[in-house]
Order: sequence, then C-alpha cells, then structure tokens
Amino acid sequence: ASHYLSRENSKHLVFFGSGNLAEYMVRAHLAVRNFKRVTLIARNQEKLLALQSRLQGAFTEVEFVIGQSNEATIYSADVISCATCCATPLFDGNWLKSGTHVDLIGNHHSDARECDTATITRSRVYVDSKANVLSEAGELLIPIKEGVFNEQQLCAELAELAKANIYARINEIDITVFKSVGTALSDLIAAYHVYQSL
Repeated sequence: ASHYLSRENSKHLVFFGSGNLAEYMVRAHLAVRNFKRVTLIARNQEKLLALQSRLQGAFTEVEFVIGQSNEATIYSADVISCATCCATPLFDGNWLKSGTHVDLIGNHHSDARECDTATITRSRVYVDSKANVLSEAGELLIPIKEGVFNEQQLCAELAELAKANIYARINEIDITVFKSVGTALSDLIAAYHVYQSL
C-alpha cells in the first residue's frame, strides 16, 4: 500500500510493533521508499532492541533508532506503520503533518483501534477489503458510530490500486491511511509465492 500511497520522497518511517511481522513490514517499506531514518516504537524493549540490531545489520545506510510516541516523533514522520495488538490509539492524529501516510495492520477487532478518530477524519482512507474492515476494524467502525465518517468516504481497495497500477496520491499534502484486516485471497497469493520460490 505504501508504494501507491506514500510520498515518493519519504525519508522517515515510524514503525510501531516488535512482533512476528515487524521485521518483514519494515523491510517491505524499505523496498518501496528510500528511507534514511526508521524510528522503532514498542512496549517490549528486549524485542525492540533485537529488531533494531537485525535491521541495522542488514541496512547499514539507514539509521534505526528507538523512540517514543510523542508529538515531535509523529510530526517528523513521512510514513507511520502500525503492527501491534494495542486496543487504544498509538498516537494523536492531530500530530500528523500534511502528506503523511499511515498503515494500520495490527488490529482486527471492532471495539479496538491503532489510530484515533482524528487520524481517520483528516485522511483519505484506503482499505484491503471494504466488507472486512466494515465488520472488523474499530479504526473505521468507531468513527462511523460517532457519526463523523461513513463508508462512502472510503477511497478504494488495495486491489483496485494494484490492478490499475496507479500512484493514488493526488497531491503532496493529503494525509492517507491504509487499513488492512487481511483477506483469504492475500494469504493464498502469499502462500503461492512462497511455494514458487522453493
């Protein structure tokens, strides 16, 4: 999603999470943008230090730092990626600067969310599956329940962007959000590619 939605000149990635997906997610972001700095944030400091060490060893031209979720860190981010099991927002959406892209992939519960309502209402929102996020993603369901967002405001599904092979960012100032809860089809495609590489 970041390939289609983040600014091409993005230099600073802020990544939340230290679980099984963390390293793969950071590597995926580094594959599509020329980040110079990656700020890693997580509750488990032992896992976070190990993640930092592995990534720094693999990408010596990138600076990997351990940080905290505060206004300065969030405002400096060009891309924010969240892969956590947190039930409450990880940052204040009012801290986002114009042009930031946010990926949300960790939460799959209707009453939990990795971002707050301000993040959603300030952004152009893209999803992996409209049907799935509208039944599972608190990031969208809570603002809908609050009456400040509706499903007609969803811009597109990831498959639509990939099929059209378009860079979806309209300008350099829009904040964009991609929310994923996962789909069986994407799991099947990933399994196929792993099988083909054996």
